[in-house]
Amino acid sequence: MAQIVPAGQLNIAALNSDDLYINIVNPPAYIVGVPTDVFGVVGTASWGPVNVPTLMGNSNDATNNFGAISSLALNDPYDLATDLYLTFGQAANSASLEGWGVRVTDGTDTAASVALTGTAADTEILTVTAPGSVGTLYSVNILQSAVSIATVTYTSVTGDTATTVAQALTNRINANSAFAAVGINAAVGTGLLDVYYPATLTLTWTLSSNIANTAGSTVTAGGTITARYSGVLGNQIVVAAALNAANGKYNVTVQTPFGVAESFSGLPAAGFYSALQNAINNGISGLRGPSLYVKMTNANGAVGVSAFSSTLAGGTDGRGNVTTASLVGQNSTFPSTGLQALANLNPAVSVAWLAGCTDPTASPTLAAFGAASGACVLESFPLGETTSAALAAALSAGVGNPDFTWLTDWIYFFDPFNNQNRLVPPTPVIAGTICCLTPEQSPGNKQVNLVLGTYRNNPVTGNVPYSPSEIGQLETAGIMFISNPIPAGQVFGIRHGQTTSPSAATKPFEYWRMTSYLARSIADSMGSYVDQLQSQSPQDPLRAAIKLELNQFFSELQGLGQIDNFLVTCTFSSSPSATPGLGMNTPASIAQHYLFVLVQVTYLSSVRFFVVSLQGGTTVVAVQGGLSGGAIT
Repeated sequence: MAQIVPAGQLNIAALNSDDLYINIVNPPAYIVGVPTDVFGVVGTASWGPVNVPTLMGNSNDATNNFGAISSLALNDPYDLATDLYLTFGQAANSASLEGWGVRVTDGTDTAASVALTGTAADTEILTVTAPGSVGTLYSVNILQSAVSIATVTYTSVTGDTATTVAQALTNRINANSAFAAVGINAAVGTGLLDVYYPATLTLTWTLSSNIANTAGSTVTAGGTITARYSGVLGNQIVVAAALNAANGKYNVTVQTPFGVAESFSGLPAAGFYSALQNAINNGISGLRGPSLYVKMTNANGAVGVSAFSSTLAGGTDGRGNVTTASLVGQNSTFPSTGLQALANLNPAVSVAWLAGCTDPTASPTLAAFGAASGACVLESFPLGETTSAALAAALSAGVGNPDFTWLTDWIYFFDPFNNQNRLVPPTPVIAGTICCLTPEQSPGNKQVNLVLGTYRNNPVTGNVPYSPSEIGQLETAGIMFISNPIPAGQVFGIRHGQTTSPSAATKPFEYWRMTSYLARSIADSMGSYVDQLQSQSPQDPLRAAIKLELNQFFSELQGLGQIDNFLVTCTFSSSPSATPGLGMNTPASIAQHYLFVLVQVTYLSSVRFFVVSLQGGTTVVAVQGGLSGGAIT
């Protein structure tokens, strides 16, 4: 019978059995470009995991993970919900933007909780006094106000002990719907049958001669429900239980402030709190998974239950003392915190910032993060910063990187949650707009959404336009801002697209985005060639495969109009004068396990200075191929 073998697993030289061998050869690989629409932002919130990156695809995801804008945002500059609202507001649809959010706190945050007591229960201890002989009838009849609720019986069999008899009676009590309907349930110990019932019931007992009873104590604790995350939004979670009279079981709902309700159905009255804890923490097999919003501890299955509705309380945000250090975080611990938690994610962050941060001391760390991770990082100056002050602050900070850009001139937007216009840093608006662009595009002269005005273009006090001199100085310093108008027209938009890089060749914002995009895309694919075999043959198949894959990728980008030109060099020379590196491979370099490829890419150039020469007058005469009268042809 033929043997089908995957590529690389058939040692042809070692075959010793005659047969048909089909060696499956993999098709040539190809590079897939990495996403560039991914942002990363760090801030405070009223819900969500702390220092855990959370991926979101739209504004609904943002609300479900961190909560909507609340009145707390009016006094908290680092509010994550505000930045997420403005960032996602720049996207035309959910396919054009996604991002990571990281929540930080000052360490004082707490999770809301509530102790469930249900119905206070009395305990009646029934003791099986002797196992009796085979065929002994055990009977428990429970009455309320002299009226029998139900009777359970058990006839002993060979091998029974006091404990097995007690267990059998326990099972029958817990399976009885009449008992469940009034909150009676049982548990078993060694020869003891503990019957629990609401203290509001007045019960009497009729027992067989082999069962005795002793009044027990009152049990009230049912368990504790705790919000899955800290924050004041947990104080709006309501856990409610309702009896289904048809089957004597309870249905539990968890109402959340996110417009989502979770349901846990068919929980038995007997051992209710143990069943509820298992359902909340582990889910109900075949029906639903565990709760996304609460968890439960300290369940007491012996407690009786009746319908209840309990609201969690005591949740706090930990917003009050968040600092720049909280936002920046650190990578010396595991897991990393704050901004550092945005490193090494998949999909990788394209544009990152700290919500509301205007502390210039953070700029070196931000720039270092951008350089190491391939992200573009943004930081805003404080409210009301003048052009001269911004220029001085940028110079003093001493940051000059193609991955780092300053922002100035805060923006007005309408906050529909607090029903007022607010003035906030322009960071989320500019970041969201950039992420919606393909990486070769300059963010300069691009219209933005949700902006009603800026500090300089105030919708109430009037406009203080930027002079050409100011614009030029801000561009040179790598300080972006939103203005109206922009060269495209009378709209609010990003006025220019220059970073803080001191080099004219790397200063355009799109330089770092495109370079990072290409580097990340190559890294995602080329790693598969490490530890593959390379020969000293000029026609080595490994080098040919690498060159083919790179050529295909860059040809596609060129066809899409994302790059101007490219050249991939991966050659071989046995000449003694050949120098290995920059795409040149020699026998010596191959023997030392090196493989060199040089990829040269010519980027498209954004137009910064558009010059139109106009010649007009009664003496200008149009002629074939140009103009007369000394006109340029």
